[in-house]
Amino acid sequence: MERTAKVWKHFKKINESTAQCSLCPKQISCKGSNTTGLDRHLQRVHNISVNQPPPDESKSVVQPGTSCEPESKKIKRENQSEITRYVARKSLSEIISRLAAEDGLTIRAITKSKFIRESITQRGYKMPKNETEIMKIILNYYEEKKAEMIQKFKNLVASGTRFSLSVDEWTSVRNRRYFNLCLYVEDGEVFNLGLIYIPGKCGAEETKKMVEDTLKRFQLDFEKHIVATTSDGPNVMKKFGRESPSEMILCLNHAIHLGVVDTFYKKRQATSAVSSSEDTDDSDDEIMENKNSSDDEADDNASYDTNFRLQPIDEIKRVLDETRSLVKLFRKSPLKNSQLQNYVKAEFGKELSLLLDVKTRWNSIIVIAERFLKLKNCVKKALIDLNMLDKWNEDNLLLLQSIVDLLQPVKIAVEALGRQNATLLTAEAIIDVLLKKIQSTTTNDDLSSRFLETLKARLEERRPQRVICLLKYLHTGHHTSQSQNTDFFTSNLSKTALIGFAEELYCRLFENIPHIPTPDMEIISAEPSTSSSQVHNEPDESFVNQMEQAIKKIKENVPEVQKTTTRATLKKEFQLFEATGKRTENLELLYKALNSIKPTSVENERVFSLSGGVITKIRSRLSDKAVNALIFLKAYFIKSK
Repeated sequence: MERTAKVWKHFKKINESTAQCSLCPKQISCKGSNTTGLDRHLQRVHNISVNQPPPDESKSVVQPGTSCEPESKKIKRENQSEITRYVARKSLSEIISRLAAEDGLTIRAITKSKFIRESITQRGYKMPKNETEIMKIILNYYEEKKAEMIQKFKNLVASGTRFSLSVDEWTSVRNRRYFNLCLYVEDGEVFNLGLIYIPGKCGAEETKKMVEDTLKRFQLDFEKHIVATTSDGPNVMKKFGRESPSEMILCLNHAIHLGVVDTFYKKRQATSAVSSSEDTDDSDDEIMENKNSSDDEADDNASYDTNFRLQPIDEIKRVLDETRSLVKLFRKSPLKNSQLQNYVKAEFGKELSLLLDVKTRWNSIIVIAERFLKLKNCVKKALIDLNMLDKWNEDNLLLLQSIVDLLQPVKIAVEALGRQNATLLTAEAIIDVLLKKIQSTTTNDDLSSRFLETLKARLEERRPQRVICLLKYLHTGHHTSQSQNTDFFTSNLSKTALIGFAEELYCRLFENIPHIPTPDMEIISAEPSTSSSQVHNEPDESFVNQMEQAIKKIKENVPEVQKTTTRATLKKEFQLFEATGKRTENLELLYKALNSIKPTSVENERVFSLSGGVITKIRSRLSDKAVNALIFLKAYFIKSK
């Protein structure tokens, strides 16, 4: 059979069913002399069309992309844009930094992963094969983002913005201590400055030098640019606050923690307080200890003592000890726990473990009480099956429920105090609503009244009185007992002392007016407000709504800014503010600076939570420089979202 088809110019028949391509080693099936597969191979692989019409017929059939295509259509096709032109392309440095900092992959895993290497190659990058080179890329990207942050700080300082700090210490799984600084501005924006390794002793002088050096690396001055520093409040940080140029603010959340410890743990450290922190790491459900709270408590307990009667404390101790005993009974015995979980799964459809409390984590009391109350029926049935019903005490449930009811508003308030947009003004409103809520339950509850007394004492000793008085004055424009005092805190500053503190603060931060000596700032104790015994709770409003309304009220009716020239002293501007109700530009700068102060050091705890995911037992050999870069970048990536 004569093969006249044009396709056979490019193929040689091997047998009756197979042909060999003359342009490539491919063999194509052609059973029964069917050339469809051969045509398809030439078109798709070699871009050859054997059925192309003669030149005079090409006008009627045009192949896209060929030279015979009309010029207008070719221009239109060339102008078509691909979506990739509008998608920001990540650099190799950002990709590798995200893998290490955000996703938590080890440097070795990134280097050795074949899939990661192929994926990066497909993006058009050449990935280094050495771990050292990968780490250099991450460190260079850290320096790049650090430079961007420094430039942003320069712009903020030039616009009159001032910052506040929060500082805290953390110990890694490698037993190395690190220091963290978080920087805040008036609108609640947070900048994490990384982890600084503490090589040895870290007293007040060493802490001050560490803070100064870190700020200098970001081209900030501790004295001129930092309004206040917030810390958890151990004695070393109190001394640091006295020696530092900025104002010192002690964390209010730690004050609440100490109030809970005084009420539920004090005067029993030799017995149950020690046992309560034992055996707490034998399950994934266990609450981890807060690493620095025990040090803070030891420092504060040395200078603070309560005059509680023993009977209520002993009753709380007995109920919590009996509850812990039952929890440990099931947690330490797989057989008994299996018996309990049979009833738990039957009632809730899934397994739920009993939890223990930890002295260094105040809200773990709510955890143990809530979980025990939730599983009380299951626990009782399991004890009956185990012939151990003698360990059950029905009366304990009443006190456990009272503890939950008492501490639930505290938990809500602590979360509100830890918000990124929290200020000293909103903190005052939150604390006031919280204490009123606790006060409303003290009429027939001795536990609540003692907790209220302890909490007020702890908060009073940590309340920055002159800072709050000045901030309230700049917020309201009135220096009266009503605007300065609350139902629970009645200390006040004289008008002269208030103006003196404002001038001192303004001269340090802005240097636009000369400092005029003023009398020492004496604290004037006012008479307790007559409304302190009254509870302003609406019966149809929940505690959460009351707290949110108090915060909203603080943010409303903010005075306007009155543009004036800089004056010799702030005294005249204060008078103008009181007369017009509008802050001058200088007072507005001061007001914004004070609003950057944070009432808690919660943001540092968030950084330490991130650090625990970066520095693990598997990745514990990172250098201190690498640790600082990874934590800085991880916080940067989270913020950029």
